[in-house]
Amino acid sequence: MKRFLYALVAFLSVTLLASCSSTFSQQSNQEKQTITVYDENDEKILETTDTAVLEKFSDYASQNTVEGLEVFDAVPNDAQLAYRFILKGQSKYEITMEIYQNYDLLSIKDLPILGDLQLKLTKEEAEWFRTPEKWE
Repeated sequence: MKRFLYALVAFLSVTLLASCSSTFSQQSNQEKQTITVYDENDEKILETTDTAVLEKFSDYASQNTVEGLEVFDAVPNDAQLAYRFILKGQSKYEITMEIYQNYDLLSIKDLPILGDLQLKLTKEEAEWFRTPEKWE
């Protein structure tokens, strides 16, 4: 029963991320999504509505496969914040994500019901998140 429950929670988390992904990748005239990027000192360094950036962000931030319960693991204590991303739309939703300098993890913060999730990124994906100054 416990395994079934864990599998169900993992499935729901992937489904939620996929729905967030499709929301960000569907740009309409009525709603404009934005990504605001803050550095490790909490200084705003970028705000963009660029469709290509939003689509790439969405692709990298949503993964089709989740291995076990690793998505629910805590961020390591020695993780050094590189950037914090705030994704917003006019319909009042907001998602906070963080990338770290010394771990290839993308942390998604405070999701309803699920809490925080950690996605393991490939080296390429992690480097893209760590270089937002090259996005536009």
